[in-house]
Amino acid sequence: MFIGHFGLGFGAKKAAPAVSLGTLFAAGQFADLLWPTLVLIGVEHVEVQPGATRMTPLNFVSYLRSTVARDRAGSIGLWSLVGFLLVVYLASAFGPPPPTAAAVAWSAQAMWLLVAWAFRVDNHRTPQRN
Repeated sequence: MFIGHFGLGFGAKKAAPAVSLGTLFAAGQFADLLWPTLVLIGVEHVEVQPGATRMTPLNFVSYLRSTVARDRAGSIGLWSLVGFLLVVYLASAFGPPPPTAAAVAWSAQAMWLLVAWAFRVDNHRTPQRN
């Protein structure tokens, strides 16, 4: 945890000396600070299983294992979203850089369409009962 979280804050301090070190530490730990709240409200799922890992008895349940499709839209929609995100990732990793800053801005705004797509997929999935 020290190298991953606090090291990121120390490294960012060199790039942005005007920002306080506490703010940079909090930014590096934001997901870890947000996670317990997401567990409490039911967004994330975790099971306590002693011996599940060496360090913690928490067994994290993934979205794919904790939900089941209600219909074909839930199944096809999820896998088409995953495939689309994979294609976008590979295109950005191995493709040419964007031509202008405006292209980056428009693609960032278009990401909100993915939120609507994921919302529609999630409406066609239900929690799996064990």
